[in-house]
Amino acid sequence: MMWTALAALRSLAVASTIVTCPAGANCTAILQSAIDAGGDFTVAGNFTVLPIFLRSSGQTITFAPGSSVVAQAGAFHGLGDCLFSADGVEELTIIGYGATWAMRRHDYNGSSAYNHSEWRHALSIMSSDSIVVRGLHISETGGDGVYLALVSSVELRDVTTDGAYRNGLSIISASGLVVAGCRFLNTAGTPPQAGIDIEPNHVKPGRRPERLERVVLRDIEARRNLGAGLSFSISKLTGADALDIVVDGAVIEGAAETQAGADALLYNIGVYVGGKSSPNASSPGRIRVRNVTVTDTAQPGLEVFGKMVDGAVVTLERLRLERVARSPAVRWGGLNVPVLLHESSGGDRVGGLLFDACDVKPPPLRLAVLLPNMATLPCSFLPSCLLRLLPHPGAARLLHAAQPPRCRTGGGRRGAAVSAMRFVRLERERNKHLGHFCGTKRTRLHDGPGPVAPKCEPAGDLQSKHACDGS
Repeated sequence: MMWTALAALRSLAVASTIVTCPAGANCTAILQSAIDAGGDFTVAGNFTVLPIFLRSSGQTITFAPGSSVVAQAGAFHGLGDCLFSADGVEELTIIGYGATWAMRRHDYNGSSAYNHSEWRHALSIMSSDSIVVRGLHISETGGDGVYLALVSSVELRDVTTDGAYRNGLSIISASGLVVAGCRFLNTAGTPPQAGIDIEPNHVKPGRRPERLERVVLRDIEARRNLGAGLSFSISKLTGADALDIVVDGAVIEGAAETQAGADALLYNIGVYVGGKSSPNASSPGRIRVRNVTVTDTAQPGLEVFGKMVDGAVVTLERLRLERVARSPAVRWGGLNVPVLLHESSGGDRVGGLLFDACDVKPPPLRLAVLLPNMATLPCSFLPSCLLRLLPHPGAARLLHAAQPPRCRTGGGRRGAAVSAMRFVRLERERNKHLGHFCGTKRTRLHDGPGPVAPKCEPAGDLQSKHACDGS
């Protein structure tokens, strides 16, 4: 709190020009003129505006504590009308500690006067470089709270979105993005309805490739969004597209405790990895998710859909799932589980997942992990990954998830027939290279009073047919 207060005071001191909107004046013209003048300035007081365009580079705009910018009622009929939009600008800084931006989501969604649109964002930034946004509180948007596409060197810090219509934050393409200390709350209206949705577009002719490189999300919150708290819909990336994302520290609270009906919570997931079609097999890179807690989701706490074996490696480290999968059935029917790993309709084999020091607590009489219609799963559960489950006839399916790539956990038919497993704790030696998933330690499958402890030979490389072999 002290840091944010000092930042607000410092920004006010830097921006000496104060812009206000007298009662009855045209606030749109006043604010747009100040932006177009190109100098630094501070917005003080309350502004009601039509769409505003951020088209000056090298500018710092400070919104004073207590100030507000509100979308004008009866306006914003254009499908892409945004409260603020920037396209092709550089070195733009927006400071808004204690300030509010607000739109009129219920007007756009609930009135016959408006055509349906999911693109009425509060802040749209496209094809821009060196952008800083700090401290804003954004509410009731007609699209996303913040939309980022084809951007580089962007920082979002201490930004809150509340009541976005589509996503709290949409990341389409970014190179060098830091999102820190932000909160994304109560997104509802049109899919995906996520707190954060990382979803590249298909590349159009003449446009530069989509990139998700050096993207860092740190100390974020996603609460009570009807869709996923954090969604990686990476299926549109190709082998030429960069992918390097790190999430370090997140609290995701689902909407199972809200008044939303069951139909509204069909995609209320904690962390989602996948897409409508499976990610390109040749797409290189990594996604690393660590220090994340997920609670109170109606659907799985983690769902992986069609994330192909040969695509980017996804590491989930210190992921804690508790009170998740609260709905009795998954959305298409059948058993709901905290972790759901499944292939796409095209039969793409799921894999390239590493689980490290995760803690999964399923609801009573539920599996921890479900692998529908899959014979093998090239995934690895690494040190101290604890999956608690009570007896269930399908518990043997969990054994498929206990196999690292090109390895098989021992126990033979005896191990595969286990149906009353109390819990599974897999301990494997870490290797500096992600490709060496098999360690030299034994894997313990706790089944009643005595463990099954197959031998595990030291790992070779990914070309080895059998890096581990049970005995």
